Amino acid sequence: MEEKNEKSVKAKQNEEKESQTKIIVKEEKNRTSVNEKTYVSYFNRVLIYALSLLLCFILATIFMSNAVTTKKDQFITYKETSNLDYKVNLKKNDFYEQKYLGKDMIYVASLIDTIDIDFNYIFDIEKKSDISFDYDITGKLVISDTNGQNTFYEKEYDLSKTKKESINAKKSHKINEKISIDYDKYNNLANKFRTNYGIDTTSNLIVSLNVHKKGSDKNEYKLDNKSAVSVTIPLSEKAINIKIDHNDINNSSQLFTSSSVTIDNYAYLLISIVFIILLPVFMFPLVGLLLSMETNKSPYDKYINKILNEYDRLIVETTTAPDIENKNIIRIDSFNELLDVRDNLSLPIKYYIITKHQKCNFYINHNDELYLLTIKAVDIEKNSK
Repeated sequence: MEEKNEKSVKAKQNEEKESQTKIIVKEEKNRTSVNEKTYVSYFNRVLIYALSLLLCFILATIFMSNAVTTKKDQFITYKETSNLDYKVNLKKNDFYEQKYLGKDMIYVASLIDTIDIDFNYIFDIEKKSDISFDYDITGKLVISDTNGQNTFYEKEYDLSKTKKESINAKKSHKINEKISIDYDKYNNLANKFRTNYGIDTTSNLIVSLNVHKKGSDKNEYKLDNKSAVSVTIPLSEKAINIKIDHNDINNSSQLFTSSSVTIDNYAYLLISIVFIILLPVFMFPLVGLLLSMETNKSPYDKYINKILNEYDRLIVETTTAPDIENKNIIRIDSFNELLDVRDNLSLPIKYYIITKHQKCNFYINHNDELYLLTIKAVDIEKNSK
């Protein structure tokens, strides 16, 4: 009889302990459910920081590229060509039936009436540009000694007014100009000089198309030079051979452009700077997380290994996650409290790894109740600081 009484007393004591444990863990459950924060695993944190860092870098690059214009050193090639044509108009005579002769012939000076010259100038550049062209036609009468080394007399004539043309955002331009030369006018001047001074001379009339090219300040390069194509007409001769001299035309040249940085949009520049400033905000935590991958020495692993070593006989490692459906989940705040539950219920503690080195569950199943302890590396690290 006494034995039955003792058993009943012990049973009542065990029931009281169990009820007290339930009250404690339920209160703990209510407290932790209010304060519990959303858990972010190690790899998710690494991914978030890495993606944030990459996004800031991409956005900073995009806004910076739209904010500034960088110009690199380069050479821009341009080409000038000319196609000069002329014809010699003849005076009435008993020998030539045609009214004029074409170029590249020998001409009888006394039969020449006028010389019609057709200047054709072409400018090409490899990049669209803004360029202005000033051009005119001049004539130069040159009387020198028979060797052409010493000049006795020289005079320039403006044969046309200066004309201006321009191109905007184009790669080529053409200039066509025609002029008629009164041969006798200049030939008589040369003959008069020779007769008056009684000296042997060599005389020429040089007719030139002069082109002055100047680039706009908007261009990436500087262009400001002159070129000319000329026709040399001999004077004071019985027969003449007209010569063409292209001088600086019919050639290719290069223009140098230097590198520079121009700010086109200050708003985009400011946004880009903001993203650049944000880069360290994500970079330093990411580096810290990557360095902490030496998991054997992490506070979390040390803590879990200590529990497993000390309470190996009470813990069963399982690959089955705790079944939380249709269960009354009682969350435990510490492993010592879970030990108290284990002592009261005499049930094994199960150990389940959620994420290696980051998160795990220790739990006890008892009928419809699940006593659950979740341990996270992030909490261990926070408490160890």
